[in-house]
Amino acid sequence: MAENREPVSPLAAIRDKERALAQAIRAAQERAEARVAHARARADAIKTQAERDGVREAEALYQDGLARARAEASALQARGEADAAALREAGRARIQAAVEHIVRFVLPQSH
Repeated sequence: MAENREPVSPLAAIRDKERALAQAIRAAQERAEARVAHARARADAIKTQAERDGVREAEALYQDGLARARAEASALQARGEADAAALREAGRARIQAAVEHIVRFVLPQSH
């Protein structure tokens, strides 16, 4: 059986080609838009994770600094207490000499 085909006019062929190209362009645009949307979503997720990581790191640095400050304050307090104890001991050792000096001043010995 032989097919009866009418010859395609050049204008109809151009219109068909234009329609096919327009569909291909729309499909490419849709794929590009989908890629852009995916990239934006991924960028948002990365940004959110980076913010969480930054907060976590900042908190760790804060806690580390706080621990160091507490340790330094504790060391200063211990040194201060040790210095105070040493001064108390030095004062106690001098009390006897001070009492003897006062007694000699108040009660001069005759020679």
